[in-house]
Amino acid sequence: MNNRDGPRQEHDQGGSSGLFLLSGVLLALAVLIGMAREQNWGQKRFGLKIRTTDAEGLRAGMEVRIAGLPVGKVASLNLDADAKVAINLEIQERYRHLVGPRSRAAQGQDGIVGDQYIAITADTARDLPLRPRPVDLPYEPPVTMRELIAGWEQTRGSLQRTLDHAGLLAGRDVPRTLAEMRQSLAAATRLSGRVQQETAATGPAIRRTLGQVDRAAVAARATATAAGETATSARRAADEASLVLGSSRPLLLKILHDLQAVSGRTERLLRSLLGSEALAPAADDAGGGAPVNGAPR
Repeated sequence: MNNRDGPRQEHDQGGSSGLFLLSGVLLALAVLIGMAREQNWGQKRFGLKIRTTDAEGLRAGMEVRIAGLPVGKVASLNLDADAKVAINLEIQERYRHLVGPRSRAAQGQDGIVGDQYIAITADTARDLPLRPRPVDLPYEPPVTMRELIAGWEQTRGSLQRTLDHAGLLAGRDVPRTLAEMRQSLAAATRLSGRVQQETAATGPAIRRTLGQVDRAAVAARATATAAGETATSARRAADEASLVLGSSRPLLLKILHDLQAVSGRTERLLRSLLGSEALAPAADDAGGGAPVNGAPR
């Protein structure tokens, strides 16, 4: 009985060992596949280069991002003979169209103590039919802590000088301004008291004057009303006179015509009378000149 159980137990242990090894191999393959996907193994890449005089904070394996998303990594850093650092970048081929002549590279960081990376600005312009891919990207090095401290010190000095100047101005001008304000308030108070006194003295006269003005306004309104009525009556009389003149005009014209006729007749009568009287003296003169009974004159 024991001899039969021994080989069976050895067979079970061998099967468990094989299953464990198979599980380990599958797990390792899954890890490798995940790493391959994360590291983008097997994908085509193209190279870019950055040259800078200060590579502080840069290292191999650092992410390269476009628009905040990883598109590659830093392959290597080399110091050239001119003391400049050549930074070689490897970018995935599918992002080649985002890198152009207007692209720039700069160093960035996630937060204050986060991971550092290299950010490339995308160039999506379509103004050139075939945009050449840049070999060397312009690089803007980050502001160092020393520069930040120097800028802070300069700003603090300027702020301190401004505060000192403001303190001097306040100490010199504020008391004088307060004194002038007090004088202005006192003058305004005196003026207000004087105006109140004068108002109390002249108030009754002003009220009487206003009453007289009101009465004069009432009288003026009455006069205006009467003048309006008079003007209306005059306009009505003028209209009636115009009508009378219009109706009597033919009669007046006839009378004038008759007067002209009578005047003409009178003038002719006078002319005829004057003419006969002028002839009568002439005949008398002629008879007086002849001798009477044959006697001479």
